Amino acid sequence: MLRIIFGDIENTIDTPTIYFNNQYDDEWITDTFSKEIIRDVLQE
Repeated sequence: MLRIIFGDIENTIDTPTIYFNNQYDDEWITDTFSKEIIRDVLQE
């Protein structure tokens, strides 16, 4: 079901890109296992 809401809603994420850019740990990207997964995905 699609809901279209005009205006601000409390406790929602309305811009996922901005949210993710400010809510991650460096370890998610710099960890050896994470690097291997990223390489595998990019090779496909």
